[in-house]
Amino acid sequence: MKSVIAKIKKGIHQFILVIIMSSLMIITWQSSAAEFSIVIKATIIDKTCDINGGVVDQPINVIFDDIVINSINGKDYRRTPIIYNIDCKDEDDDAKPPLRLKFGGTGASFDSSILRVNEEDNLGLLIQANGSQMKINEWFEFNYGSEPKLYVVPVANKLGGIRGGDFTASGTLSVEYL
Repeated sequence: MKSVIAKIKKGIHQFILVIIMSSLMIITWQSSAAEFSIVIKATIIDKTCDINGGVVDQPINVIFDDIVINSINGKDYRRTPIIYNIDCKDEDDDAKPPLRLKFGGTGASFDSSILRVNEEDNLGLLIQANGSQMKINEWFEFNYGSEPKLYVVPVANKLGGIRGGDFTASGTLSVEYL
């Protein structure tokens, strides 16, 4: 009888040992399955472009001729060019890298895609790139050496009147490599 009990105890010990070893193998398998290594190599280069109004370190100014309120059509009346220059010093003359341009600013209360005029809530300024609307705070892609022709066009809110007088607006022209 003692030998039968000894065999049962030995069998139970072996069974418990198998369960413990299986559990350790499962834990080890699960933890090793979640571990891996990644190697990333990169070269960071510092390329810059300058934007100016034709004179280094000077703001870009746009001056409108007199505007007749009833003539504002938001398309072409008093369409005025934005004279600017982009100089990417790090590029040679033959390189035409892709760039993108953004006119940042606050949107008009009646149309957030055009620039807000400070003194008049019912007047905004539409920015055009090569004749099409360039919504403020959205990027416009082009290649260096083929900079878009930029224009600004006054736009009236159809639901309100405009008072006469001087007005100002401001925004930020940004360029970056793609």
